[in-house]
Amino acid sequence: MRKLPPRPQPSEALAANLAVWARQWDELKARNPDAEFRWNTKDQRSAREWILDELLRWSANHCAFCDGMGGTTNWPVEHFKPKSHYPEDGYAWENLYPCCEQCQGKGAEYDDDLMRPDEEDYAFARYFWFDFTAPDGVALLPIAKSVVERTRAERLIKLYRLDDRKRRQAREREWHIWDPPPHDDPTAWADASPTDLAHWELAQQHRDLQIARWKSGHLSIEDRPYRDLVEEVLEKLTASSSNVECGDGV
Repeated sequence: MRKLPPRPQPSEALAANLAVWARQWDELKARNPDAEFRWNTKDQRSAREWILDELLRWSANHCAFCDGMGGTTNWPVEHFKPKSHYPEDGYAWENLYPCCEQCQGKGAEYDDDLMRPDEEDYAFARYFWFDFTAPDGVALLPIAKSVVERTRAERLIKLYRLDDRKRRQAREREWHIWDPPPHDDPTAWADASPTDLAHWELAQQHRDLQIARWKSGHLSIEDRPYRDLVEEVLEKLTASSSNVECGDGV
């Protein structure tokens, strides 16, 4: 879960709409306490679409929880405090996050200690680490040392399903884009063709270029599906290449 920058204020138009939608929702609940939450519409657009436009600009088109790019055109908007238990926050700007379909599954589970990706003192490396040796891909595991922080990390992983098999496999695919495993090296194949070798050489040149750009601070990883993972992989590759340059080996 990549740390999000401070939440921006909604645009003037969205803020006005949020106030109207919240009032309409309050009025509906007053008339019918059993009413289920629904997104209002304006100008033939769902309130979800209005809200999502600005949430995704905030998160650089990534899910606020798994950091993936969603893999869907039907992005949900996550009510961090569940709307079923906290109907008064149904349209509260601070309660809304961009979220992929797989992460949006915690239902009504919530407590006040649940970790937010835009907490002021949140840092990925303080709470989590990637295990590249885990079965079925790259695991996301808690690393926090204190019992309280470790419990918070474990609960977030569980509620947003951040370490299930699909997540691990997706991270492994992303990892291998940057650091292909040795068995992908066609120089070790008995039947490698010149085309295979040429493609591999180009892939290595591309990786080396990206490492160089990373070292110089000119590589943006905002368009990668798992930004925290890519950042860690690039740091490791940079360290390895630095050791090679120094003659230390890896």
